Amino acid sequence: MLVIGEALVDVLQKPDGSVSAHTGGSPLNVAVGLARCGGRVTFATRLGDDDAARMVLDALQREGVEVFTPPMTGATTVARGSVGSDGRAEYLFESLTWDLGPADDELVELAAGALVVHSGSFAASLDPGRFGVLNSMRKARGRALVTFDPNVRVDTAGTREVEVERIEEVVALADVVRASDEDLEWLYPQSSAFETASRWLSMGPSLVVVTSGGSDAVAMTAEHVVVRAARSVDVVDTVGAGDAVMAAVISALVDAGCGGVGAAERVSALSEAQVSRLLDVALAAGALAVESEGANIPSRERILDVVGPVADGREGVLL
Repeated sequence: MLVIGEALVDVLQKPDGSVSAHTGGSPLNVAVGLARCGGRVTFATRLGDDDAARMVLDALQREGVEVFTPPMTGATTVARGSVGSDGRAEYLFESLTWDLGPADDELVELAAGALVVHSGSFAASLDPGRFGVLNSMRKARGRALVTFDPNVRVDTAGTREVEVERIEEVVALADVVRASDEDLEWLYPQSSAFETASRWLSMGPSLVVVTSGGSDAVAMTAEHVVVRAARSVDVVDTVGAGDAVMAAVISALVDAGCGGVGAAERVSALSEAQVSRLLDVALAAGALAVESEGANIPSRERILDVVGPVADGREGVLL
């Protein structure tokens, strides 16, 4: 599985005034989540030559994630933020850049041989690096399960019109898209999340999943629409919750044989029961993530402890 995107260090001040540092970045969190669900993962990213980069590399090595990165220069991105009483984090980003330079050509070749290609967040929207992401997704389309999570950062986004255009360019290349209701409300303030999910589905994806924090979530294919209430949990913080959902969705689909060549068609053919199970798995992963500090993406075993075995009794699979 190939995950493309930014790696950074989150420095968070909590409501009690204490400060903690964690590795982060939406794509990094997804890569870790896939590894914890048993996936063999390569994470393509850009790092600086500093202590933050070494912290990231050490963390990924512990998770068994292989790292693909150009020679390290400059500074690694640091996100300084605070967590409110509701558990939501707000960030300011330092040294934010996204560009793999000449390594883009090698990245495209990695994508050509992957079972899954995932990207999102800054990697899919920031120049000049986003073009490498687009080319990788184009190369993987039809050969792999191509997945996307826009994870919109309003404080670093361009105008709404530019951001919508860039995100829709990636949506059209993806087989599976996950977004939060907050993403969709900012991108399309005049449309409901359901309307936007339907519109995105018509652009090319086989599956669109929209999560809404503590409210209902929806999973939509051309044949099925499933709505589930979010699990009621005690929220420590919401850091990484959407990434936990994305990693669980990808892992479950791979379990169901929806990776590699023909992935889009197999996702489209999922039954209503499978789509329902998929959403249950995703919401369980998100709920587990918010119950602990930082982006603590749950493992396969923890998710299965919540949702139980699949209906046909197979052990150890999510879908």
